[in-house]
Amino acid sequence: LIQSAIDNFEQKKQQLLKRLELIVLTCCKVSTSTGRYELLPGAIILAKQEYEDFLVIFKEKLHIYDDAVDSLKRLETLEIESVNLQREYEEEINTLNERIKEGWLKAQPIQQAAQAYIDRLNKKDLIELKSFKNPHEAVRNVMKVLLLIFNEVHIELPTSARSQAIDFKCDEGKEDPLAWQKVQKMMINLTVFLKQLKEFPLRIDNMEVPRENFKSIEKYIKLKTFDEKSIRRKSKGSKAAAGIFNYFVALKKYHDAFLLFQPLRERVVVLKAEIERIVKSLKVNRKRLSKQRIVVQNCFETYSSAKSNMDSAALNMKILDLQLE
Repeated sequence: LIQSAIDNFEQKKQQLLKRLELIVLTCCKVSTSTGRYELLPGAIILAKQEYEDFLVIFKEKLHIYDDAVDSLKRLETLEIESVNLQREYEEEINTLNERIKEGWLKAQPIQQAAQAYIDRLNKKDLIELKSFKNPHEAVRNVMKVLLLIFNEVHIELPTSARSQAIDFKCDEGKEDPLAWQKVQKMMINLTVFLKQLKEFPLRIDNMEVPRENFKSIEKYIKLKTFDEKSIRRKSKGSKAAAGIFNYFVALKKYHDAFLLFQPLRERVVVLKAEIERIVKSLKVNRKRLSKQRIVVQNCFETYSSAKSNMDSAALNMKILDLQLE
């Protein structure tokens, strides 16, 4: 208890000494002749007190102004970084699009070959194909492949259709998702059907065709007996079956060539999303920048006013000191 009382006394003693020192510095001056502190006149005491008050205000306003400037600099830095990043992404997109275009141009002969096979088809050939009651297995396989390619683009098949085995036999009473009746339904309007065939490469270009579609037909294309000659022979010379076979073989090559550049297209999509995010962020940041510039200007005016008051008080105090001497 005694030690605590002693510590408390020392603390209060230090506080009193500091207050006394402040009073002496404010109200007294060392005499050049005696070396002792002498009490200053009231006007000088008031001038010194005024200066101290303005000094406190000045420091406070300076701190506020510095904080406002720092905030403005951070926003300006963010603006510059965002604009530079946007420009960088846009340049990367341009480079990627050039590479994608080059790949697309190289793949065009394949796409044109596929188109040529369709151009050779006519409604008479297609009517003959559609009219088959019980076509050969090779013809069925050709049209099964087309069903699988059209899945989720022009028609809807059950999920199990993609993994269905080539020699799949449907249980009695159940529906075969790749039955010949599905083919006939797909071809019910031949004008629409031909249009779908002709426009399908564009669907690939627009990334509207699931990759699984072309993966699901690989098992058919790998068949040794699955070629144009065999199909012509087994389909009794059906031009439509042979033409559609050549069409989707070329179409798969086109799709494979297209996929080579798919990572680039996906990167473009990501970059465009990032640019969209940056643009939105810049819009918000620019509003904040505009407001912060006003804040800085107001803080500068307040700070300048405080500095002017402090300088005036310091000058007044100096004049009174000179008069006293």
